[in-house]
Amino acid sequence: MSNETLQKTKKQPTKKRSTSKKQVLMSFIVPVYNAEKDLATCLDSLLKQNVDKEIICINDGSTDGSLAILENYAQKNAEIRIVTQRNAGPGAARNRGIKLAKGKYIWFVDADDYLLCENLQEICNIADEQNVEMVRGVMQFKSNGEDMFYLPYAEEIRSGEYRGFTNLAINYFQMGLQLGLAQKVCAGFYASTFLKENKLEFAKTYFAENGLFELATFCAAPKAKVLEIVDVLYFYRENPTGLTHGENTKQKQGLATLSPMLLALVDTQVQATLAIEDKHSEAYSIHKDLVKFLNFAIGDLLYTRI
Repeated sequence: MSNETLQKTKKQPTKKRSTSKKQVLMSFIVPVYNAEKDLATCLDSLLKQNVDKEIICINDGSTDGSLAILENYAQKNAEIRIVTQRNAGPGAARNRGIKLAKGKYIWFVDADDYLLCENLQEICNIADEQNVEMVRGVMQFKSNGEDMFYLPYAEEIRSGEYRGFTNLAINYFQMGLQLGLAQKVCAGFYASTFLKENKLEFAKTYFAENGLFELATFCAAPKAKVLEIVDVLYFYRENPTGLTHGENTKQKQGLATLSPMLLALVDTQVQATLAIEDKHSEAYSIHKDLVKFLNFAIGDLLYTRI
């Protein structure tokens, strides 16, 4: 056997595999229910984001061609993961996504909407630098054929003075009530540890789960930091066949479930306020304000569902 052959047949040293894995920066959680018309647009908008990402698609019992579209995309894009379950509503689908998410940040995206964000890496860098728990941008939508926008609450941004502004959640919530509280769950993203450490979940209802999640979030962490930016990040569109537009029976069941949840949320804050002995403390002031704000917000939330 020649030296040349020996060199070819010698056992090569085994390369050590790296044991450290780079953390996924963004987990997109997409509940999918009968969204075949708009699903491709949604997925394309997520795939083009310039960050290390995973796209967790929860197929919530779709009866149209949504699953086939998901499978086609997943075959071509390793970032997409499909989980199929019986129809349980958007809240349950998002909760499952939270448990599966490996990203540093979590962004909830509805399958009939899409992202307009063009500089996500930069925004994540700012979120890192300021160590914020929530990021909220501008949400665009159509009303009677015209483009409309849910603008930031902070006056520093609305006046054009700053591109972004960081506030405490309690202050952000208060400004929202003064300006007209918009449900902006999808208009930005959350720190994954923030959601998981505070055990924040969506109500398992077929509507109003966003509003209740907003209220629960601010109550759980009134001193969390919220970064608002002037960038248009998200396009929201009404879809009469989507997750929040189920059968009337399901909506009635959802309202029956929602009401005691709202009352329990208020009661928890009342009890927390009463338990604080120092009535001049910051904690007492925050909880007292939360109770006051909740009364306004819950009234508005239920009124819009009648």
